[in-house]
Amino acid sequence: MASDFTKMAEVCILILARGGSKGIPRKNMVHFVSKSLIAHCISTARMVTKADSVWVSTDDSEIAAESEAAGARVHHRSAATSTDTASSLSAVLEFLGDRPEVGTLALLQCTSPLTRPEDVSRALQMLDGSYDSVFSLVRHRPGLIWRETEDGGLEPVNFDPLNRPRRQELPSHLQESGNFYVTRAALVRSERQLQAGRRGYVEVPPETAIDIDTPSDLEVARLLARRSLIESPRSTAEVNGSEGSVERSTVEIGSIGSEEGSMEVKGSVKRSAEGSEGSAKRSATEVSELQ
Repeated sequence: MASDFTKMAEVCILILARGGSKGIPRKNMVHFVSKSLIAHCISTARMVTKADSVWVSTDDSEIAAESEAAGARVHHRSAATSTDTASSLSAVLEFLGDRPEVGTLALLQCTSPLTRPEDVSRALQMLDGSYDSVFSLVRHRPGLIWRETEDGGLEPVNFDPLNRPRRQELPSHLQESGNFYVTRAALVRSERQLQAGRRGYVEVPPETAIDIDTPSDLEVARLLARRSLIESPRSTAEVNGSEGSVERSTVEIGSIGSEEGSMEVKGSVKRSAEGSEGSAKRSATEVSELQ
């Protein structure tokens, strides 16, 4: 029989998937490469090492059935946390209130289908160290920025027009990609946020940071996924099933954004890849948009 500590230390992956969506109707059920978007996200989640369970929180019976068929457990989301204006945090808190055994939570965004399971696994590994929350960031170079002035003119923000820098000389910054948020569940319950305590990050490649919000986003994600399937073979790995049992599972998106450069961990995971000078397609994703 498991000890009380073991019961309270479950590592859980949670996917929020409402039935309603505006940009793309029934977005979480839309076809992506070879299966629905929700089923694809579950496949990715089941490839994450160290996870004990994969859950989908939904208010939709079709999504619930699809999720169970894909190997996830279903949390039935209340009407109050399923509205267009309800925050993702409210749905997470509702889930954690019903699942007191969860000690570590990894929140995956269903609409980021190019998320790599190894990046989520790395975030969980960092939580075993001295970090309390770890989330995905993408490096972005803003370019030459101007802003409007009150008199209708323009002024530079981050450069001197008399000494114009080359683009690669501009400082880069890190912005949230929204792919995943990994945190200690106790902090979410007490602080009511997903990024409390000592924060770390995993820097993800720009091509994996796409967030599907419009039909054009969906087409771009499909093209990137198909390109990856052509360029790299399908890979098979041992993963934890929804009840913690080990089984075999095939990854459809094998090595999207695989590094050709170096990786090191210094309070974060830094990844450099040849030819990855491009900025991220998507803008910073707020936690409240995870749906």
